[in-house]
Amino acid sequence: MPDPERILIIRPSALGDVARSVPVLVALRAAFPSARIDWLVQDSFADVIIAHPALSHVFKFPRADFGRWTRSLSLPAIAGFLATLKQPRYDLVLDCHGLSRYVVLAPTSRWPGKQWPAERFASVAESLRADGITCVLVGAKSERDQIGSLLRSAAAGPGVVDLVGATSLAQLMELLSHAACVVANDSAALHIAVGFDRPVVALFGPTRVNRVGPYARERDVLQHVSPTDDIDHKNATVGAALMARISVEEVLDAIRARLTATT
Repeated sequence: MPDPERILIIRPSALGDVARSVPVLVALRAAFPSARIDWLVQDSFADVIIAHPALSHVFKFPRADFGRWTRSLSLPAIAGFLATLKQPRYDLVLDCHGLSRYVVLAPTSRWPGKQWPAERFASVAESLRADGITCVLVGAKSERDQIGSLLRSAAAGPGVVDLVGATSLAQLMELLSHAACVVANDSAALHIAVGFDRPVVALFGPTRVNRVGPYARERDVLQHVSPTDDIDHKNATVGAALMARISVEEVLDAIRARLTATT
């Protein structure tokens, strides 16, 4: 395999982590003295590395702007930044941001009535990204059309990793087994995560939790139903209304509670 000629380091934040990743840059320059070595870093932290003699170029990640662009679905702005980032055609990318204690989002379901809105998953992903927490998206390739707004969030920059349709079942199980938290609709990913005894936030609407909920983990279910509600997951309209009762804020609170409990 030939030596890489164009290398990208991804370490956008936090400030201390950017500083302590500099030895990676030095080691790469020593190993590949003639390579172009760039760094993707949060714009407010760029001054920490921009003058380093081993660095070829800094890509400044406009974190605040990206949050605004994503919330308003400003696709031209997002596409413009991504086009700039893709232009060098890197042959080696090092994700120094890492995936340790990462959160898995499993936003899809076979049944439309079981799907929490994709735009709310996107809001969760953006909030966690702002906290410096990596989100990994999983699901089947055939389900990508369910979650367009969430996939756009993943494409908006580092911190949200799109693996929807990109894993085998064994790889999915491995990913779930090491997650710091799994946030999922009523789906296979949820029950696999429970099998591995991972912290979960289970999003339920038109499903009877006492019958088919996560085994011995009813306390981890977010659901808002009344005795008069029609609990029928095959009725997409009814299901969507029940799923919409779950707010972004309570999901984020539940995730953060689980992350705090595991630290």
